Amino acid sequence: MSKFHIDWLSLTTKVPSAHSYDCAADVVHVLGGEWRWGRGRNGYRQAFRHESGGVILFDGEEGMGVHLVLPSQALAYFSDSLQELFESWEWKASRMDVCVDTDAVSVDFFIENQDVIVCRAQERAVYHDMSTGGKTLYVGSRHGSRKLVRIYDKGVEQKTHGPGQLTRIEVQLREEYADAAFRYVRNGGSLADVAVRCIDFRSPGRGPKCTWERLDWWAEMLTSCSFGFRFPLRLRAEQTLEAAVSWIEKQVAKSLAKCHAALGETWLRSLLFRGAAQLDVAFYNSLSPPAAAPA
Repeated sequence: MSKFHIDWLSLTTKVPSAHSYDCAADVVHVLGGEWRWGRGRNGYRQAFRHESGGVILFDGEEGMGVHLVLPSQALAYFSDSLQELFESWEWKASRMDVCVDTDAVSVDFFIENQDVIVCRAQERAVYHDMSTGGKTLYVGSRHGSRKLVRIYDKGVEQKTHGPGQLTRIEVQLREEYADAAFRYVRNGGSLADVAVRCIDFRSPGRGPKCTWERLDWWAEMLTSCSFGFRFPLRLRAEQTLEAAVSWIEKQVAKSLAKCHAALGETWLRSLLFRGAAQLDVAFYNSLSPPAAAPA
């Protein structure tokens, strides 16, 4: 399995419950094919199902939105209309799951060699399923994280392969990370680019991790990737802003008040204007909601 092949895609949007049926029906219309209406699951009361395994869940509690699930067979079946779906999807994505399978390496390899995992998330946890014997390595926080990676024995879970013969690398994105990934694919980017931005596998060496050589099997899978996806910087900007506000309140507020009292409102406005001129458009776009830069 040298080619980077997406084996699972799920997408969730927080469309208001009153509009969830219309949203689900739009997905059916764009993807095409014959879908059967039926009972939902996981808190959704209704669903549309396709013979390829595709499922559209809707009519849940407020905030649950619409949840689209496309396993490998459904991705192949709808390959010609999937991009059209991304381009026509009007709602903001609140969660995206992307999975890729490989038979080149086992879960045990990752558990025993965690230093090859290159990811900003430092939290690691190993889960053993006593009923199947399968193992799962979690990279990132399992509670409220915007990005979580799971590496587990897919063959054992599906009872299709022996232990260590088929490994799944699953990337789970939430909130603005999910929407950024969705919009990247919507604009022509690949799901593979999204997955590799979340996690990388490199042979430990000297210097920064970005200079380490990728593991051979992983590098071979990534030959078609453009590496163009980047996560949004909104939270980083907020943290920087919070630190700046704290510093101003503690260190500058008194002196600023003195200058304002002595020099007046015009001086203060001039100071703010000069400061605003030093900010770039990316900073204003990183705010939530985005703000317009001064003319």
